[in-house]
Amino acid sequence: MNGKVIGVVNCYTSTPHQFTAEVIGFLQTIAAGAAVVIENVELMTTPRIILEQLEAREIVEQAKKVLMEKERISEKRAIMLQNAFLSDEREILMR
Repeated sequence: MNGKVIGVVNCYTSTPHQFTAEVIGFLQTIAAGAAVVIENVELMTTPRIILEQLEAREIVEQAKKVLMEKERISEKRAIMLQNAFLSDEREILMR
């Protein structure tokens, strides 16, 4: 789309032959339609992903504040504890 390649359409036949200009035009039309659909999906999902990331950051920030208050520790220490916890969780998930 707009000169940007976002995919490839491969067409295979059981025997070697040359595609006609009409078939090539048809395939280009199908590919252009698919590109529009892909672009629209990206446009719709990108804001949702950004929103989810912002919400996750807010939750982490709130958790950090609770940890700081409850344990009476510095922000730096709270971040270190959060990172250690996340590292442990990733390790468990990788097993």
